[in-house]
Amino acid sequence: MNAVRKDDYQDCRPSKLRKQKSKTNPYRNMITESAIKLTVNIFLSSVAIGSLLQLLPYQSAQKSKLEEVSREVNKTEARVNELRDNFSQNFATGEVKKVMQEQNNVISPNQLRVVFSPQTDLENQTQISQKKR
Repeated sequence: MNAVRKDDYQDCRPSKLRKQKSKTNPYRNMITESAIKLTVNIFLSSVAIGSLLQLLPYQSAQKSKLEEVSREVNKTEARVNELRDNFSQNFATGEVKKVMQEQNNVISPNQLRVVFSPQTDLENQTQISQKKR
């Protein structure tokens, strides 16, 4: 009759079926896993390379801007150094008269003003002074 035996259930157990499956190709899972990893890594590498290629023009533009800013900083530093020197001269106690003379064109009473003229005027002056003698 249709009696179910205990031995029939043991043959259909999942653990035994898995063991039978893995015996047919023991490296199938490792091959599948490696193929999936390789595919994902190739995809990620291509995305990274594409992103880097898109960033190259931006990087060159930023580099040129940085060079321009560096030039401006150098100019400004030179100007700041010059202004610092002038500042220390302007507020030095012994230099007050000198600064006043430079900025206002004023001379002290015990000094004579010297005015330089072109060569032709100088020759005319020497001729006039020689005639007076």
